[in-house]
Amino acid sequence: MAEPLDTLPEISLDPALQGAFVMPEYVLEVSPDRLEARLAFAPFDRQKMPCSTDVVRGLGQLEGLVFLDEEAVEQALEAAAGQVEPPPKRVIARGEAAIDGEDGRLEWLGEFFESEVVRLPDGSVDHYHRTQVSVYEGQALVRIHPPTHGRAGCDVFGEKIKPKPGKPAPIKLDPTVRRDGRDPQVVVAARPGLVEYKGSKLSVSDVLDLDRVDFASGSVEFEGAVQVHHDVHPRFSVYAGGSIHIGGIVDSARVESRTRIQIDGGVLGHGRAEVICAGDVSLSYARDARIHSEGAVQLQREALNVQAEVEGDLLAESARIVGGHWRVGGKAIVGELGSREELGTRIVLGAGGQAGDELKSLTRERKRTQERLVQFRRRWGRVLRGEIGAPDEKELRRLRERLEVLEAEARESRSAEYTRRLSLRRQRRDSKLWVQGAIHPGVEVALDGGRVRRRFGRLLHGPLCVLYDTAAKEVAVSREGEVREEEREKSS
Repeated sequence: MAEPLDTLPEISLDPALQGAFVMPEYVLEVSPDRLEARLAFAPFDRQKMPCSTDVVRGLGQLEGLVFLDEEAVEQALEAAAGQVEPPPKRVIARGEAAIDGEDGRLEWLGEFFESEVVRLPDGSVDHYHRTQVSVYEGQALVRIHPPTHGRAGCDVFGEKIKPKPGKPAPIKLDPTVRRDGRDPQVVVAARPGLVEYKGSKLSVSDVLDLDRVDFASGSVEFEGAVQVHHDVHPRFSVYAGGSIHIGGIVDSARVESRTRIQIDGGVLGHGRAEVICAGDVSLSYARDARIHSEGAVQLQREALNVQAEVEGDLLAESARIVGGHWRVGGKAIVGELGSREELGTRIVLGAGGQAGDELKSLTRERKRTQERLVQFRRRWGRVLRGEIGAPDEKELRRLRERLEVLEAEARESRSAEYTRRLSLRRQRRDSKLWVQGAIHPGVEVALDGGRVRRRFGRLLHGPLCVLYDTAAKEVAVSREGEVREEEREKSS
């Protein structure tokens, strides 16, 4: 704050001002942030009031002020002219405040952290399902908005005021996420899983850990692995791109995985349980359920009235299978098959559904490639043999190259179909059933993909092997690996 002046200070003014006027006494006050200057003149004789323009120039030289408001200075002069009491201070100069930079921020590109019940189109609420929280590889997660530097200001003396730059957004990138190659400010998932943001660290977990699947969690759809410590409750479902491990039981629910399923408890179906897996399935027991596995199935205790499609092997050495219908692509090892009550139990070996579907697909492809080759030869064969037309050498070379490509495709498709057909035939012929305990009456075993079958009418104690006798083309029972003629029956 400038001190009040009793007399005009002895200072060298601009020659243009010297002798032109006498600066009135004044009091100058500058705000602590130096963004505002207030001034009041001491009372003086109105007849001696100087020109406001000259006063502005004088204040600039005496105090070093800039951004002076000449109109405000003139008003201050008017307020002091001819007065007795000093007038109040007036703002005669304003600086420009610095604008601090904005902090960086995160713009989430999805609802990754909220789980709410699903509202159906009719307005009702589906309490069994909740919003999906898992992401796929490459999915955009967040856009990082960088901080700004702000804008500099200037005080009433013309000095620059530096702004305070913004702080970066609070985020650290885990190796499970990465920046988008097209837009470095966008972060995408480097693997499928669950988005986690803890302590400013962003990651994608490939394991979803749940206590149980019920109304609290809702049905699960997750691209990574799922760990459920207890039960999956009725009418809920669990889907995982990775493996699924369930510590309890699956009660009238659906479980599906693209890799592997392990159920430490059992599967209670009541006609509504379903286990679907692109890989192996391991479980303790299953009752009134459906199982589809493109790998092997390992059963520890029992399967009661189960409908199963198994592309690989059935490994149930200590378990019993009672009732139901099993289709097994590979071999089967069972502790006990059927029951004393002669409950109808059927098992078909060498009947891998996926292998059959692949063979049908290869057959269709072979027919398509062969048809393309036939059509090409029908259209251009005589031209290539020189019987008709007179194409130039370039055109002939193009036609010959196209013919070679079609012939190669036809050979490859025929080879693939033949190889798969041979593999399927060998699989069907080599499929065997080993029974450690007993085969009860009422059990039907079909071999060679179901082409030959045998229904057992009496109890047979194991260990024994049921296999396909290629010579007689029928089902046979063997102990110690050799077929016993007296137990052979013609297939129905």
